Amino acid sequence: MTYQATVPQQATVLLVEDNLDNLFVFQDILRTDLGVPICTARASGQQLLTFLTEHPTCAPDLVLVDLALPYEDGFAVHQALRTHFGCGEYSPKIVALTVDCAPQTVARARHEGFDGFIGKPIERLRFIQQITRILQGDPVWEPV
Repeated sequence: MTYQATVPQQATVLLVEDNLDNLFVFQDILRTDLGVPICTARASGQQLLTFLTEHPTCAPDLVLVDLALPYEDGFAVHQALRTHFGCGEYSPKIVALTVDCAPQTVARARHEGFDGFIGKPIERLRFIQQITRILQGDPVWEPV
């Protein structure tokens, strides 16, 4: 299965965010404002990988990963997700969603193969536009 651009109303989005307030806000925007029908959130990378193992047919279009997570950082989660999805034709977009917007962090995310970077705090309208662009296949590297 090759990656094809997806409109938000047909997308599956996974979210890894340990801050519950942020998690609820992001889910609300994705579901309510963007109309994403399937939006699953977990508080750690390990929880997300457990979910994916228990749901082997889950094929997300987008995974949003906070870089500052308990037990592992978002870079480790990114690597684990790439390993989980393998080297086949299908690979979801994996985008860093983080407050750490230092130039070296953005450069590391690019180097390690993230598909995009969104800085926090987010602005609701801008976040909607960023997610829409990502799902349509456009690269989004916007730490600020």
